[in-house]
Amino acid sequence: MNYTCGDALNDTPTAWDLMDNLGSPIHPGCGWVVGASSWCSNNMMDYGLSHALTPNQLTVVHNYLEGGMRTYTVCDALMKDEFICEFDYPKENYFGKNIKIKPCSASTVGLSGTERASVYFAESVEFYPGMEISGSTLANPSKFEVIHGDICN
Repeated sequence: MNYTCGDALNDTPTAWDLMDNLGSPIHPGCGWVVGASSWCSNNMMDYGLSHALTPNQLTVVHNYLEGGMRTYTVCDALMKDEFICEFDYPKENYFGKNIKIKPCSASTVGLSGTERASVYFAESVEFYPGMEISGSTLANPSKFEVIHGDICN
């Protein structure tokens, strides 16, 4: 198998294998939302950039997340305490074991207009006076969530 163009996994043929060995009349990189040809790939790590992964590709993703990229998982982000004194929009997600939300220098910490924030915690969330959501309307609501999660084993 020719791995010079592809993901180097044996359950995903390269573009050249599809063309040379399987008789594809066109390169499988058909572009976004083409899908008219049976030769257009639906593999997001492949040529068509769509919505499917092969079993070997899923294994690679899980290995990276559990290995060197573990710090990108929610359960790992919940291992240390966090102090939030302002929501740095457009940042939307905040993580911590024990979280304290308290204004820094201003009198309030909060969201306005259509801003959003999600706070993921493992043990506790403490709100000090000064937490505020303002300027939100039914047509353009702010969104604030507090979500419990578990620390990685």
